Amino acid sequence: MSEQDDTLAAEFATRGPGHKKAGHPRLSSHTPVRFDPETITAIRQFSDEDGVTVSAWVRRLVNREIQRRISLRLRTTSVRSLTLSLERTGPRSTTSAAVRFDTDLPAAV
Repeated sequence: MSEQDDTLAAEFATRGPGHKKAGHPRLSSHTPVRFDPETITAIRQFSDEDGVTVSAWVRRLVNREIQRRISLRLRTTSVRSLTLSLERTGPRSTTSAAVRFDTDLPAAV
């Protein structure tokens, strides 16, 4: 072994088994996912451009979609609860706004 190999081997030996980089979350388990060759090629290209591993790139994309859907559900739930609240109690204001539709305006082209 070279001196560099000896140095790296000694460094890994001091870390102990299963050492993870500080600040990185522990991942739970593997989930096998299969992609067609064109998709794999695109994923590799994008992950290289972003400077991350394929796994990290896919995890980041999946996490973004999860957050988007959670946010959408929360907004939908908020709108539904507001609508239900208004249906039960009626508008909170005693004044109503008048809406006027002008029919004399030229049609949009």
